[in-house]
Formats: sequence, C-alpha cells, structure tokens
Amino acid sequence: MKSAALGLAFALVATGALADDKERAVYEVSITNISKGQTFTPQLIAIHAGSVALFKLGDPASKELEVLAEDGGTGPLTEFLANQGKRVGAVTTIGALLPPGETASAILEAPASHEFLSAAGMLIPTNDTFFAVNRQRLPQRGSLTVFAEAYDAGTEINTELRADIVP
Repeated sequence: MKSAALGLAFALVATGALADDKERAVYEVSITNISKGQTFTPQLIAIHAGSVALFKLGDPASKELEVLAEDGGTGPLTEFLANQGKRVGAVTTIGALLPPGETASAILEAPASHEFLSAAGMLIPTNDTFFAVNRQRLPQRGSLTVFAEAYDAGTEINTELRADIVP
C-alpha cells in the first residue's frame, strides 16, 4: 500500500474531555470532507492503545482494510478492532456518505489510557483508494485538527475504467 501525495481532503477535530470518574475520556470527532470532488463512504473511527494500527505503510493491506478500500464496507475492520480486547476502547462508524463540503460527527467514550485515534473511509469514485488517520495521538485537553492523506490499498489494478471503480 502506498500513500498518495494529494493534500487530501479530510479534517478531523477531536475534542477531549475527561469524564467525571477520571478513568474515561469522551471525544467528539468531526470529519469534514474538504475535497473538491470525492465523496467518502461511511467513516470508521476508533480510539485505541498505541499498539493498534489500521495498517503499516508499505505492507500489504489486510483483508479487512481491503473491504473498506474497495467497497466502503466498515464491518470487517470494525469486527477486527472489536476483537482486539482491551487494546481498543471504542470503535464506531458514521454510516452516511459524506459529500464534499459536508461534516459528520460522532461521540466516542473510551478509557483515558487509550491515547490514539484512527479513522478511515473509501473515496468514491475509486477502485481501492481510502483516506486514513492512523494512530494519531489524542489531545489531553482542547482540540486538534488533522489533515488525512489518501492511500492506494494496492489490492486492485488501477485501470481507472468505469467497470473497475465504485460509481
């Protein structure tokens, strides 16, 4: 899998606020599609420990990431993350398509010891391109804005033919 050098199209704002018991943290995560023509499929968001990553740049994409990158399906990657036990504190999907210029948000609660956020979604129309924030350290207080990159999952040949991309 390789990164595309597109100054792509995703702004994430994570606002951290510790819950009353000081052992839980609540985050509002907003995804804004700032691209000029790419719609995002449903977006997966996870809060996790530092030992978890959606992918490693240069390694082949996992089967779960392949489904997200090729079809926009978050189910297999959500299930994979949910099966990581205590290493993943929260995982959710914002279920709607996100057109350019639009924003979608989700609120996640996780153990305060989980200090990392990852998010991903497919870009349409493409055959296996996705945006991702992979292992972003969360703020202790306040907010953080991150711009994601686009990645080619490398799971399909890039023919750019209509038959090979999600319309």
